[in-house]
Amino acid sequence: MKPLHTPMLSLHRKAFFCLLLLAACCVPGRSFGQVPRFLPGLLPADGVFGLALSPDGQSVLAVASRGGRDTLQLLELRKKKGQWQAPSPPSFADPKAKDIDPFFTPDGSLLLFNSNRGQQNPRNFDIWAAPRTSGGWGQPYSLGPVVNSDSSDFYATAAKNGNLYFSSNRAGGAGQSDLYLSAWKNGAYTAPVNLGPVLNTKGHEANPFIAPDESYLIFFAQYEGGFGDTDLYISFRSDTGWTRPANLGPRVNTTLGEFCPLVSADGKGFYFSRLERKNGRIYENIHHLPLQDLQLPLLGTKEQADSTALWTADIMRPKDSLGTYLQSLALNWADFRTYARERGYVRSYRVLVAGAGSTAEVWLITEYVSVEKRKGIEALYGEYRRTHPAAP
Repeated sequence: MKPLHTPMLSLHRKAFFCLLLLAACCVPGRSFGQVPRFLPGLLPADGVFGLALSPDGQSVLAVASRGGRDTLQLLELRKKKGQWQAPSPPSFADPKAKDIDPFFTPDGSLLLFNSNRGQQNPRNFDIWAAPRTSGGWGQPYSLGPVVNSDSSDFYATAAKNGNLYFSSNRAGGAGQSDLYLSAWKNGAYTAPVNLGPVLNTKGHEANPFIAPDESYLIFFAQYEGGFGDTDLYISFRSDTGWTRPANLGPRVNTTLGEFCPLVSADGKGFYFSRLERKNGRIYENIHHLPLQDLQLPLLGTKEQADSTALWTADIMRPKDSLGTYLQSLALNWADFRTYARERGYVRSYRVLVAGAGSTAEVWLITEYVSVEKRKGIEALYGEYRRTHPAAP
């Protein structure tokens, strides 16, 4: 689930693990551009978020919000003879509590979810689990005080090795909510560890989806330069830790709020929720698209990555291994930004002041773009240099 947020700054990760930003018409309102809703006609329209999809593809859970946050209940849909049946509360549901953020562990044996059961402050959530059995559901239980705090701990997902990733607004964090890891060792969870300043800021970072092999993490944040209320970002695990988050782009992110990311167990589907606050009501739905639309080569083989990787526009000399580009412009740094914006490149680059004066060093960070867009940016910069003799 998503709280309110405060904008913070982020740069993007190295170009090799790039994203293809497909041009999508993201129209404000409940039509939500070209990304379809998941199970329309079965899941409540404009009042549902947070999808869990069992690894065998036979069970789905989601949160019924009914246009607000006063009542939050899990709904379960099961597939019979290839057809999804009507939703109903799971057997472990507590009608007096709020249950949110369901997630199936990679082996499908356990459902993680969040609940305010037993909380003195009904706004605080703990991480719970419900065993999945051949006959339905076992008795749900809290993950206990090693994982849970006296604050709100929510949106837990797990890797194949049992490591637990979640968000929390507990004391000692960097911001209003942070991302944490509780490692599974010797049959028990260990004390949660903050994932650090590359991901966590003074604002809100939450809803982490961890890849089964822990190779990447998708989560929401409101870093500066995003598309809207909250955006979904991806960070990859490297030898030195988590890479700087990259925005998933306008195929997913809009001027509204995107949250609750999920990749299906077969690696083919990407699911997320989108929220709009309007006229005192919350409108939210679950959306889905093929994962290949995001062009995440790391999710395939190295050969696939080598053949499909798209590189940021090579119009600046590389500065470091993160794929950022540095150039000293002997002119007002804002000129090129304005020049590019007037020609429709608002979302294809970032310009940040890294120095001062007429020869200020300027970071030009192009986002991960298609080959056609890359050529357009290169041509634009060439034109700019011809029309601005002071440019290097």
